[in-house]
Amino acid sequence: MIPAAVLDAKPGEKILDLCAAPGGKTTQMGCAMRGEGLIVCNEPVPKRAQILSRNIERMGLPNCIVTCARPEQLAYQWPEGFDAVLVDAPCSGEGMFRRDPNTRMEWSAAKAEGCSERQREILSAAAGLVRPGGRLVYSTCTYNPQENENNARWFTERFREFSIEPFTLPGIEGEQYMFTCYPHRIKGEGQFAVSFRKSGNKAGHLPQDHSVRTASDQEKELFADAFPSLPEATHRIGNTLIFIPELPDLKGIRTYRIGLHLGDIRGRIAIPDHAAALCIGTTGVPSIELSPEQAVMYMGGETIPEDARGWIRLCYRGIAIGWGKGSDGMIKNHYPKALRSSRFLP
Repeated sequence: MIPAAVLDAKPGEKILDLCAAPGGKTTQMGCAMRGEGLIVCNEPVPKRAQILSRNIERMGLPNCIVTCARPEQLAYQWPEGFDAVLVDAPCSGEGMFRRDPNTRMEWSAAKAEGCSERQREILSAAAGLVRPGGRLVYSTCTYNPQENENNARWFTERFREFSIEPFTLPGIEGEQYMFTCYPHRIKGEGQFAVSFRKSGNKAGHLPQDHSVRTASDQEKELFADAFPSLPEATHRIGNTLIFIPELPDLKGIRTYRIGLHLGDIRGRIAIPDHAAALCIGTTGVPSIELSPEQAVMYMGGETIPEDARGWIRLCYRGIAIGWGKGSDGMIKNHYPKALRSSRFLP
């Protein structure tokens, strides 16, 4: 989690996580932003992008867009659009050898060389995405200097508008403003991080999207009447109303998730989305605290014996886990079927 801490995302910023799957760093930065601003998380591999999208849904991030595109495509479409870009690049994975010994068998000098070349390609694209005065954090999970320190020095020589800037975290201070997590320095797996600052001072600009339909006043009113504590819808995709603070131009970019999915409109009926239950705060939301036994039943797909009426947000130890709908002394289960598991049940 060190690279996300080094980038230090702030509420209101425009952030791009360029190699984001499975999403741990995106969610870490998204939580720090408290739903304000925009965070785009990108993964070029479709299967990994699907996993990334599911994790964003689980965390209920309201200001996040999940894309599946090559870095060069994003650099062409969104030049100098972001306050900060994180490049947690694909690497030879030496820092994972202790956790997963099988990865040792996949290592080779040729693979490390290929990783270094690919990392330079990604960094070259990332350079064009950072606004003047913005920052770029580059990280790997390897010890290899060819992929780490050498690439950092190559980047500043190739892109002279960038310079390495210092960072300090509790217990961490990198030599020459770079830091590698060796076992004798810090508990955890191997990681490398370096922070760059782009010269100049200019606000980032992202062209706005006009291809996604905006939500009508009637649709907003219908959903707000049913769920007054949810954010007001900004757009509609199919039957799904969504909320996104800012929507950049997505034309030609494969997109897996846009903003917070509030719920579906089916005729005159509003049905809340799972992600909306996980995002919203406790104020004004009808909620029920589940016992450990009830929480197990709910996550396994069972109905819950409980006196409640209408849509209820179900919580365990104060943490929202999903929606249910109460009627006739029972709460019908609306936990997504894809997330249910019989392993939760006795």
